[in-house]
Amino acid sequence: MTKAMANRLSAFLIIVFFASIQIHAQPPDFSCVGFGAATTGGTGGTEVTVTSLSQLISEAGSSGKKIIKIGQTFEASGTIIEVANDKTIIGVGDKGFLKGIGLHMKNVSNVIIRNLKMTMIGGGADDIISGETTSSNTGSNYWIDHCEFYNEYPTLPETASKKDKYDGILDFKKQVSNITISWCNIHDHWKCSLIGFSTDKDSYDRKITYHHNWFKNIKSRAPSYRAGTAHIYNNYYDGLNDPNAPTSEGVHTRDAACLFVEGNYFLNYAKSIYWFVDDSPTEAFVNESGVPNKYVNSPENTARACNSFTPPYSVNVDAAEDVPDIVTAYAGIGKLDPSSASPPVVKPIITYRRSNNESLTELLLPSGNASAVAVYTISGRMISIRHAKGDRVTVNTAGMNSGIYIVSVTCGGNTIRQRIVKK
Repeated sequence: MTKAMANRLSAFLIIVFFASIQIHAQPPDFSCVGFGAATTGGTGGTEVTVTSLSQLISEAGSSGKKIIKIGQTFEASGTIIEVANDKTIIGVGDKGFLKGIGLHMKNVSNVIIRNLKMTMIGGGADDIISGETTSSNTGSNYWIDHCEFYNEYPTLPETASKKDKYDGILDFKKQVSNITISWCNIHDHWKCSLIGFSTDKDSYDRKITYHHNWFKNIKSRAPSYRAGTAHIYNNYYDGLNDPNAPTSEGVHTRDAACLFVEGNYFLNYAKSIYWFVDDSPTEAFVNESGVPNKYVNSPENTARACNSFTPPYSVNVDAAEDVPDIVTAYAGIGKLDPSSASPPVVKPIITYRRSNNESLTELLLPSGNASAVAVYTISGRMISIRHAKGDRVTVNTAGMNSGIYIVSVTCGGNTIRQRIVKK
């Protein structure tokens, strides 16, 4: 290769690298998509800003369409608010906080919950948000978006008193369906999201979409899905920071469920996507034929494949490798206006140079103390990983096929990615 050709190649790589970042620097679309897309909540109804917990309880349980705004903290000790049909409950800015207070939908349809921080700390062992039905009733159309949910960091070793201190964060039982859970920051909890009422006794097809949620320091059930179908995409599974070994458990398919799981990023998980016979005597399945999931220090899917379910709608699914930057920038409260949220940080590009025979690529890092150095195909499949120190890392491309590759280097607390071309 001539010097001029090498310069053109370097320029091309820089353009490709920055173009890939700029795509995701654009604010995402925060409209409701997925199974809950038809949810309208209190749209068209009376707007009211509540100023007391008693007023919130009254407005949430009232009849008719209501948009209920919360701009302050309400605190109780295990109060469960019953939410009626056709309600939107939304936080103002980043001020809406329900502490020791849960929301319950029973035989209810058409509810939106957005931009709220919620915890049961100081309350009881109840779900933060739950939906269920009785008798032959049904519930449908919930959208839970841009919320923050948390309780306590799940410290090990496991004991019943620890994992059962709180119940679920987002639990849905019996005949409820058409739900979207999106752009939520869900952290520090043991049993996150249980779908279904009882093993082999609750076969209703709860159709739920989970997308662009940040599951951080969650021990299990993200979700645990009994029967039915779900679309789980572009979630960031950020595992427990245990010094001994990964202990987090992610997508648990149970009781003949068929889940379409794509474009998720699993970091430091003991079980990423799985079926476990002792907890679900009826085998359950996963369809992983969509955008590839990414597994970092985490095992790949161990559930058997199912082809009986694909989502009946179209959405834009981000590449799994981009999910951590996108989700950490835009998930959680105070970010309903995407233009005001902090966009993903554009990491400094790694400069590099080739050896004369082009079999070695030397990466010159913007700071020292590099750790994990991984090479991926353009489709996201890892082909090598090693550890290195210092501000220079050499990648041997001699045995690689021609094509575009991504080198990911953890350096100075950041993950920096560089695309390289093997001629």
